Amino acid sequence: MSLETQIIEGLKRQFSFRKAKGTWLQEGKCPQCGRHEVYCAAKDPRVVKCSRADRCGWEDTVRNLLPELFENWSERFKQTEADPNAAADAYLQFERGLDLRLLRGTYSQELYKDFDSGQTGATVRFPIGDSYWERIIDRPGRFAKKAHFRKGGTWGGHCWLPNHTSFETLAQADDIWITEGIFDAVALTQGAHLAAVSNMSTGPYPDKFLDQLLQAIAAIKRRDRPRLVFAFDVGTAGVCYSRKHIERARREGWDAVCAQVRPDGEGTKLDWNDLLLRHQSWNGEAQDAPLSDHKIAEYLHNGAITIAATPREKAKLIVDRAEAQARSISAFDFRHGNRLWWCSIKYDENDGRQINVHEICNCAFRILYRERDEIEDETHYYLQIDFPNRQETVKARFSASACANSGEFKKRLLAFAGMWSGTGEQLDRIIRNQTRDLKKVEPIPFTGFSQRHKAWLLGDIAVHQGRLISVNAENYFDIGKHAVKLRSAERMLEIDYDPDRIKFDWLDDLWTAYGPKGLIALAFFSMSLFAVQIREQHKSLGFLEITGQPGSGKTTLVEFMWKLLGRTGYEGFDPNKGTRAFLSRSFVKVANLPIGLIESGRDDDKRSHNKQFDYNELLVLFNGRSPRGIGRKSGGF
Repeated sequence: MSLETQIIEGLKRQFSFRKAKGTWLQEGKCPQCGRHEVYCAAKDPRVVKCSRADRCGWEDTVRNLLPELFENWSERFKQTEADPNAAADAYLQFERGLDLRLLRGTYSQELYKDFDSGQTGATVRFPIGDSYWERIIDRPGRFAKKAHFRKGGTWGGHCWLPNHTSFETLAQADDIWITEGIFDAVALTQGAHLAAVSNMSTGPYPDKFLDQLLQAIAAIKRRDRPRLVFAFDVGTAGVCYSRKHIERARREGWDAVCAQVRPDGEGTKLDWNDLLLRHQSWNGEAQDAPLSDHKIAEYLHNGAITIAATPREKAKLIVDRAEAQARSISAFDFRHGNRLWWCSIKYDENDGRQINVHEICNCAFRILYRERDEIEDETHYYLQIDFPNRQETVKARFSASACANSGEFKKRLLAFAGMWSGTGEQLDRIIRNQTRDLKKVEPIPFTGFSQRHKAWLLGDIAVHQGRLISVNAENYFDIGKHAVKLRSAERMLEIDYDPDRIKFDWLDDLWTAYGPKGLIALAFFSMSLFAVQIREQHKSLGFLEITGQPGSGKTTLVEFMWKLLGRTGYEGFDPNKGTRAFLSRSFVKVANLPIGLIESGRDDDKRSHNKQFDYNELLVLFNGRSPRGIGRKSGGF
């Protein structure tokens, strides 16, 4: 079965498309709005979208939706003498959506070995200068870095050029786009038909490349120079180095500008290669396609306001573009230097247009997503707060009431050394703009197995349908069609997962120390990970009682079992030393994980004034029932 066929079958399973009309799969169920409005290309799909663009707007890449198909390229596409670049070709073509005609002869398939772990993975390698850059294509998550430069090589200052692009052709270009990565340069060349090269990173200034370009310009006796467009990735580094390189280029006589996918490099990662994948699956108006001329002009505008020197200059650029598009605006917020500013515009017959700018917050915040707990009927908003002068970025939860009231918002922001000085109306407009098409994330109040999502949430990793998922930069997991996170900041389990380093040599030591009893304890702890599944089949699940003389190793055994699960230095708790609320909360903090109760030797006659814990209260747990009941007002019964 070809990769394309596997992708189509996987998408059909996920979205249950009702129609296969011509070149499109249509009426799949949207994971965000629940309507049957999802569609994608029926041949070589790259992006899946909801057609309710205004009311929903959900979309995702095939790579994110079916990651298991894009991880072991060298196993799926075997390297042969006749085809030594089989896996590299497949990776570039199917995962990156790149035209191999722009790449053939510029790369090779190689093997990377991590000398610390001994692990290996196939790579696609590109020579640059007297060095090379390579990208791991086989399960890159196993390695500390997914891409590397050759140690000791000098590549800084050089730029990588796609096929059919030379210094002669660049010398004749109007604009030269300088991207961060190789795949981005090819994406712009292929999708937008721009003259694009790769700087390989944001940090180095491309001085060697520009020196060669000047020689090529002199050779054709051109009097002016091409304009340099620094088009780095979304993020702080891309914005910072764009400013630095543009300032230097202008000092050296170049006309240099910036391009950004989003203003100020904000938002989740979205690079030019991502836009190419969306462009290839676009079925809307041609002028709105991600790499159309209209959108390229928008990215240049985003870059211009990103590197604006002063708040007033930035405000003027925004107002000028609005007027050029025949849009009327009287006031708006914007960020500059990681501070929030407010701009108001007045039009006077005598004085003309007047732009007034003032600061409303000494930091800049952005709502990342909405946390919605349907059971508790609670909503929180998760914000990223950026501070000027390179202070550490903070991510924090704000209640719905704090976002709805200027005074409450000011108090909450002050907890992170932020100061809000705007009005309630200004806050309302900012929140309204930032909550459009906002992602919803479901908070889970326990560690372990979530039956609703069929997934184990184990701290910073999750397991769903046999696949391991790492928590993303915004602290939640994308699990199938759902986005979920642990509500608590506490990480009960700390698991350093590496399937290639799993060892079982401790089993012999466990048998030597504890014999059959040690294996029984191991079996129980392993069984607890599937408690829900076992109770579904057998209705109940028994307990394990470990007894023995003092010093016989009971605590050591239990602590070792917990360590295998990722919890160090823990045995359990004494139910006689906690309140009823503490006990019930301790039980509901986990699912499909064991609970350890410690019972020390006591003289019941001397402790008769204290109520002792009655172990008969645990009987309901045989069937997985809740150990505690509360009355919650819900308007029902």
